[in-house]
Amino acid sequence: MLDVISKTEYFLSLDDIAVSAFLKSSPHDLKRVQDAYIYSLLKSERCSKIIEVGGGNSRVLKGLDCSNELWNLDEFIGRDGGPSSVITIDGVKTVVGRLGAFSSQLPSNYFDMLFSVSVVEHLPTAQSVFNFFSDGARILKEGGVMHHAIDLYLQDEPFEYSSKRVEMYSQLSTQAGLIFVQKPAIDANIRFRCSYATNPDLGIYAWNKMVPQISEQRLNSQSVSLKMALKKIH
Repeated sequence: MLDVISKTEYFLSLDDIAVSAFLKSSPHDLKRVQDAYIYSLLKSERCSKIIEVGGGNSRVLKGLDCSNELWNLDEFIGRDGGPSSVITIDGVKTVVGRLGAFSSQLPSNYFDMLFSVSVVEHLPTAQSVFNFFSDGARILKEGGVMHHAIDLYLQDEPFEYSSKRVEMYSQLSTQAGLIFVQKPAIDANIRFRCSYATNPDLGIYAWNKMVPQISEQRLNSQSVSLKMALKKIH
């Protein structure tokens, strides 16, 4: 699956009592949309081995059932607003590092599920994206699934940066030995649609204060979240 989280599915998740209770700890911006999406997928998991990539002070892991074996992988270096010191969470194994480094601290063929929230968009190069998916495939069991919620700016018409990112995610994940759980619904011709769930304008304003370098671009874009689901087949 490669698509954009829609208002319809976000609103339906808010009607779920368990999701609504969980979201009390989530920010009132795009992260809330992404948290709702990821948590809706994982809230019923029991006795699974689950790792969050770039979790920092994870909201999602804290909400998952304690019968699961939960891991949190993060560099804890303060990048992109994340924590600058190691955070430990009760019932969660913390590993300092990053996906794509092929660390021996992360066992191969081990996890049932891997997920990330607002991580993949920060990978700067095609090689780093390929390493990310390759390492993820390495640590998943056969049949294991990874879910990613990925920030993306969209405009009225397709524009180069976002088109290239969508195309890169699609191509490099499959080259890394993964398959889409469902056929992708979007491609490089992606453009903004009013049905997409978005970051509120007040959130965009706050982001402009934190990262002013692309404030001009944000005036002509909508901030949405991709949803990506991949499976390891062998």
